[in-house]
Amino acid sequence: MLRNCVSIAQRVTRGQSGGVQAVQRRTFAAGAGEEQKVNMWEAPTQFSKWKTEHLVLTIMAGYGLAYVGVKSYFSGGAPAEETPKAEA
Repeated sequence: MLRNCVSIAQRVTRGQSGGVQAVQRRTFAAGAGEEQKVNMWEAPTQFSKWKTEHLVLTIMAGYGLAYVGVKSYFSGGAPAEETPKAEA
């Protein structure tokens, strides 16, 4: 809590007119020496360049597909509809 207050206090400065002004600080996803991260649809075969959130979404979707596939395999797939037999 104290760290947040100090951070906010450092960003707020007093102008010459006596009013309080907030100083905007812009940060980027990648550091100065790191390579830029891209969206997964811009480089679909280069996983190391993907943004972290896109990588997580892809992994979670894969887990979901695997779960549904295993569940349908062991439960016998879709339920078959029984057709009434015609009596002779």
